[in-house]
Amino acid sequence: MRKIFKLFVLFYCGHSVAATLSYKQLSADTYQLILNNDAPLKISQAQSSIYPSAVQICKGKKPSFGKYSFDSSELISGDAEASSFTFLQEIKCTDEIEVAETPKKLNLSRTQEEAIKSKAKKMTEEFLSAKESEEFKKAYDMLGSGMKSITDFAAWKSKESDYFGENLGKLISRDIWRITLYNNPPNSPKPGLYIAADYENVYEKSPIHCGYIIWYLSTENSKEYAVMREEYGSITQDILKKIPKENLQNVRKQIGCRAF
Repeated sequence: MRKIFKLFVLFYCGHSVAATLSYKQLSADTYQLILNNDAPLKISQAQSSIYPSAVQICKGKKPSFGKYSFDSSELISGDAEASSFTFLQEIKCTDEIEVAETPKKLNLSRTQEEAIKSKAKKMTEEFLSAKESEEFKKAYDMLGSGMKSITDFAAWKSKESDYFGENLGKLISRDIWRITLYNNPPNSPKPGLYIAADYENVYEKSPIHCGYIIWYLSTENSKEYAVMREEYGSITQDILKKIPKENLQNVRKQIGCRAF
């Protein structure tokens, strides 16, 4: 029996719906990725969501998409069962190098770069604070159009309120410890600036909560910062007590925490 590996993160795969991703190795260079999502996705959306993980699994090689299948059910009425979407995608890790024109970087001065990174840090604080204070409409309005097209506000609010209320509790401290700017990077969904904000929070119920938010700007002069992607994971008090001290650093690494 082939072993199934679960990626130990609660991630937002370029959209606003939480999903889980696991995979199993089919041969020396072939894998099957299994995406479970709370709402139906288009095939292109599902493949786009799993691609970063496919790159990670291939460890330096290029992931090439093969056969796929999916099972989807949509919410029809308030009395119906919840929507679900399961997507199975085979990938082959190859040594092929894709020849493509390198995107032209936007002309940014050092001052502009620092101003954009500073604004992204401020926006990250506002986005997280809005969810913590139950201002979910304010947080939802910060999402990009791609994320909003997947889940409407009511469904997004329900998921976020359950998570922040039941799993986390009151915020104790926050450290937005790294801001990274990517200037029109290769293989990006569309040209522009991508700013990644890495953070670590301490909550009453979850003393370890780590993640990152990727903001998007269409041009260097745009003022419209939009959340393109969000990933995070947390460790509750009860789980933390069960983790051996020598294993804690590895567990922290798996959910994207800062090394210490």
